[in-house]
Amino acid sequence: MSTSSDNTIAPMGRQAQKSLRTRERLIESTITLIRQGGLAAASAKRIADGAGMTWGAAQHHFGSKEQILEAIVARSHESFVSRFADMDASPPVEERIESFLTRMWAHYRSEAYLATIEIIMADRGPEQENIRLTAFEWPNPDHVEMMTRIFGDRGVSPEELLEALIFVHCLLTGLAIQELLENDTGRLEGHLRRCQRMLASILQAEG
Repeated sequence: MSTSSDNTIAPMGRQAQKSLRTRERLIESTITLIRQGGLAAASAKRIADGAGMTWGAAQHHFGSKEQILEAIVARSHESFVSRFADMDASPPVEERIESFLTRMWAHYRSEAYLATIEIIMADRGPEQENIRLTAFEWPNPDHVEMMTRIFGDRGVSPEELLEALIFVHCLLTGLAIQELLENDTGRLEGHLRRCQRMLASILQAEG
């Protein structure tokens, strides 16, 4: 009986892994198309072609293109939170700020985040409401917990910590877009240094 049970479970595991890989191919295909030509370039047929399948086959994994877009936005959010999961909150605050901004900037330059911006900006009609809420839900409990864990010893209220995060979010989003338009490394580095100084000023209170 044990052998029969094992034989039944193993194929299900393989099928689930295969389905996950297929979903990943569809997501990656969509991100690539969006980054190359904007949201308009990511037609259902092109998404499926890029993933090496027909759109009919793709719909077994995502019922619509909108569901793929929602998955991209969700991936961007999950990636953002995971970047800080192992961040050490014990070093001096200056080191924490530098590490925090380095991780933040890596996220805001990521393909998934830049695709998310394209998704949100391309169509701001009512049909995009669920995607917008997923991407820009402020305050988000994950964000509050993250900021409190990393900078909670500074004597700054959770509300102020969240405002600091929103400030950095707005600035880095703008810089990421600017980098696409004008890849001026020196200017970007100057802006990032100013961002670091301003964040340090916000967190100057002692715990």
